[in-house]
Amino acid sequence: KKEEEEEDEKSIEGVKDRVPCDDHTSCPDNTTCCFIASLKKWGCCPLPKAVCCSDGAHCCPSDYQCDESQTSCIKNEVVIPWYTKIPATINVQAIPSSVQNKCPKLTSCCRLFTGEWGCCPLQNAVCCSDMEHCCPQGYTCDIISKSCQRVIMLEVETIPLTPVYQLEYHLQLTKHRDILCDDHTKCKDGETCCRMSATSWGCCPSPNAVCCSDMKHCCPTGYRCTEGGTCSQNSGSNWHTWDFFHTNKKRALVL
Repeated sequence: KKEEEEEDEKSIEGVKDRVPCDDHTSCPDNTTCCFIASLKKWGCCPLPKAVCCSDGAHCCPSDYQCDESQTSCIKNEVVIPWYTKIPATINVQAIPSSVQNKCPKLTSCCRLFTGEWGCCPLQNAVCCSDMEHCCPQGYTCDIISKSCQRVIMLEVETIPLTPVYQLEYHLQLTKHRDILCDDHTKCKDGETCCRMSATSWGCCPSPNAVCCSDMKHCCPTGYRCTEGGTCSQNSGSNWHTWDFFHTNKKRALVL
C-alpha cells in the first residue's frame, strides 16, 4: 500500500504543471479545458481562463464572446479570430523506479499496450494514450490524425508520431542494427549518417533524415532544410521547429 501511495505522489508530481480536466485527462499549463462535442472528449484551448464556444471546437480569450456567425471572438467593438482547440492528454501512470534506468540516456519510459514498459527515443517525451507512440515535450498526441501537435500563436503545428520500442529489444538493437556510415564509423538504429566534414560523420537522431548542407543540422524525412534555420515540409508548410526538427548532430561512433 505504501508503494502505491508513493507512485500516486510521483504521478501527481508529473502532472502538477498541467491543468486537470477530470481524473484522467489534462491540458498544458496556461491553457483551458473545453469539451469537444464532436469527439466526445476534452480539448485544450491555448489560452488561460478561456471562454469555450458552443460549437465545441473553438474558444475565445477571457472576457470575449464567441460569435459563431463570423467564426470570431468579440469584445465591445474589437473582433479577433477564434482559436482552435487540440485534444487533451490522458495522464500517464508514474514510472516505477525499477524501470526508470532501463531506457538509454536522452530517452523516455512509456507504458506499452502489452502492459510492459518501452523506450521513446525522445528526452522528456509525452507518452500517447494508444500506448504505441510518443511526442516531444510540449506537444500533445493526436491519435486520430497520427500526429503530435502544439499551438503557436493562432496556428496548430503538426509533426509525425514517434514509435515506442520494447525494453528487451534495446540491447539487441544496439548490437545488431547499427547503421554503417563507412568501414570505420556507425550510428545507432533509428539514426541517419550525415557528413560533419569531408572526413567525419555525424548521427542525426531521426531515421531516413535529410542532411542539411551546413553539415551541422538535419531534418526528418519528408522535410527539407531552409536558410531560415527551420525544416520546411515538402507540401509547402514551413514550421519553426528548431528544437526538434533542426537537430544538432552528434559525432558518429568509430568501429
